[in-house]
Amino acid sequence: MISDEPYRTSTQYRLFSFASQASLLSQRTKANARSRALLPADASYLTLHEEVELVDYYIDKLWGIVNIFKLPSHVKVSPAATCMGL
Repeated sequence: MISDEPYRTSTQYRLFSFASQASLLSQRTKANARSRALLPADASYLTLHEEVELVDYYIDKLWGIVNIFKLPSHVKVSPAATCMGL
């Protein structure tokens, strides 16, 4: 069995893993509030649904690029697990 210890101790795991959908939503809400405070009040923003669609689109594109190169990895993640669909 291959250990995923390198991933579990990485900054990628620490910064981009969420215990639940509620945790992810909370982080998104905080990030969006900080960003909106820096932008003009009359700026238009993506809805949560639009944001998820955009992220899913680019995840699909990245998986396509990754599959072209077929780089070896001992950590496997299925495409369905990459974004917690909202």
